[in-house]
Amino acid sequence: MMTGYSVEQLVAQAVENGALGVLYKPFSVSELLSALERVKPRGMVLVADDDPDFATSVAPILRLNGYNVEIARHGREALEKASAPGITCVILDLRMPVLGGLEVYLKLKERAKSVPTIFVTGFAAEEQTALERIRKFTEGLLIKPFDPEDLLRAIEAAMSRRQPVLIHGK
Repeated sequence: MMTGYSVEQLVAQAVENGALGVLYKPFSVSELLSALERVKPRGMVLVADDDPDFATSVAPILRLNGYNVEIARHGREALEKASAPGITCVILDLRMPVLGGLEVYLKLKERAKSVPTIFVTGFAAEEQTALERIRKFTEGLLIKPFDPEDLLRAIEAAMSRRQPVLIHGK
């Protein structure tokens, strides 16, 4: 067989089309186990935010780090999706149409649906009342803009403790 593509080009094309990684022969069992650990699905994260730019920018980062992602554009959709089985973490914007993030969180609590939750907001100064209410219930809050690494750490911490986490952004 003959091809005009280099092996590197084929590998890059495979990764672009969904391959999660590459192992080059020969490889050890520990390298295989390490690669499997890196690509193992880490859970389903629901990103509930009416800002399409936020969801569009966060989803690929989460997917690259092994998470499956669902997106909700308003509070009622977030409540429906968060109530479904399989959601392992919820990222809730405080300011959404139909139902705000805090309302979604409280309705989930009423339904006895406990999912690790991280609140996000770009309006911390304007939402002091809501933030005070959140502090009574939980510590889970990221202030936009924040570093994607902060989000990943918050998800890991929330899922490991099965409760919300507080990290302040920039």
